[in-house]
Amino acid sequence: MTSSWLARRYLRFSRRQHFLPLLTSVAILSITVGTFALCLILSVMEGFHAELSKRLLGLSAHISITPSDAHHPDETMVKQILSKFADVKDVELVIEGEAIAQNAVFEHDPPTLGLHLKGLDLEKLSATPAFDLLLAEKALPAGVPQMMLGSDAASTLHVHPDFQDALNLIAPLAEIGPAGDLVPRTRDFHVAGVFRTGYYAYDAVLAFVSREDAKRLLGEQASATWQIRLSNPQKAASVAASITSHLPTGWKIISWDEENKKLFSALRLERLVMAVILFITIIIASFSVMGVVSLISASKRRDIAILKSLGMPKGMMYRLFLASGAWIGAMGGGLGAVLGTIACLLLDRWQLPLPPAYYLPTLPVSIEPFAYVLFALMGVSISILASVYPVSQAIGEDPCEVLRYE
Repeated sequence: MTSSWLARRYLRFSRRQHFLPLLTSVAILSITVGTFALCLILSVMEGFHAELSKRLLGLSAHISITPSDAHHPDETMVKQILSKFADVKDVELVIEGEAIAQNAVFEHDPPTLGLHLKGLDLEKLSATPAFDLLLAEKALPAGVPQMMLGSDAASTLHVHPDFQDALNLIAPLAEIGPAGDLVPRTRDFHVAGVFRTGYYAYDAVLAFVSREDAKRLLGEQASATWQIRLSNPQKAASVAASITSHLPTGWKIISWDEENKKLFSALRLERLVMAVILFITIIIASFSVMGVVSLISASKRRDIAILKSLGMPKGMMYRLFLASGAWIGAMGGGLGAVLGTIACLLLDRWQLPLPPAYYLPTLPVSIEPFAYVLFALMGVSISILASVYPVSQAIGEDPCEVLRYE
């Protein structure tokens, strides 16, 4: 209590100490800016991570199972195996394959793009709220093959659902025609909708069609995959490990986080690097704290000598001057955390619009109160550590020598 009271008194500077108030303000401001940036930037990056995970989970299966004979999956056996797991919410058979899309409206040099086709229930996909979906204003006639296309793929092929545009899809493997010659396996599909996930690898090459249309177009080259959705997607890795022991030899199973491992590893590395850079800014700010505490210690050399002569323990003297650094860190770290929290709340409330290049309509922010408190405490800790060296130098002086010349 005494050391805290004296520390506050030592931070009240006399009129003769012209530079100490300015340097103290600069030290507090430096810690404030570093803590504020740490809170704000990491919250935005965590928001991007959460939003991307949400969109990927809305589009991808939580767990995918590929049989050893992907052309003739045993539907009954798969459903019997999965019925044993309470976490399994939905199971759907998806027909996958590659195709070439061409916009035949252009007579010369028509836009062409390779697509990854997924055949599934289009009505169920339309009800997915996790990504942006633009559907045609007018319903297409019944029985017309329809497809949903990624936004970047639609832009490359110059199609839009409102114009009832159609694409000619060509399967890589040809079929034998009536005359015995090889005929390309091709079919026209009307663009019924355009989706946007915010993940370029999906938006640029992915297309959805009905399961039956996928089978007709792809033929023998089609592969079947069971896509499983769970009640809790975060359990995907553990549930996949449990299902693996029940599957026949040669079957492949992969969870959504393992499938997107490179993407999430890159995001984690990006967050780590950014955190280290911002942490370094706080360390640099701590040099200001070191300078302020050094000047306070130098201006109080006589007081230190008197206190040592009166028998004050070294531990109490350390607490006295380290408390000065702690006060600077507490004011800077606390103010930075408060301002960072307010900024994140405002961004979450008012949702700052983003340019189209970011694939997200607004800036995502994840509010992390525990992290903000941790960052504030980190500012205090670094300030205390920065005060140790100048305090130890001041306390280590001989009181007799100091009092003789002061």
